[in-house]
Amino acid sequence: MGCRQQNPVLARRQLMEHRLGRERVFPYCSWTKRMWHRTRYRRWSSEVEEFLHMLTQRVCHFE
Repeated sequence: MGCRQQNPVLARRQLMEHRLGRERVFPYCSWTKRMWHRTRYRRWSSEVEEFLHMLTQRVCHFE
């Protein structure tokens, strides 16, 4: 993959997305963990499920 001398924020995001893509399971990164805990006691709305599905699909493209 490209050289690592790039925007550190972008690099961190790509690294996180790559890790997320590898595991393919929610919730693993801290952001999804936070979101998961916030929503887990409520009933899943179809919007949330749709969003998570879309996010997973997008992340899997980075592999």
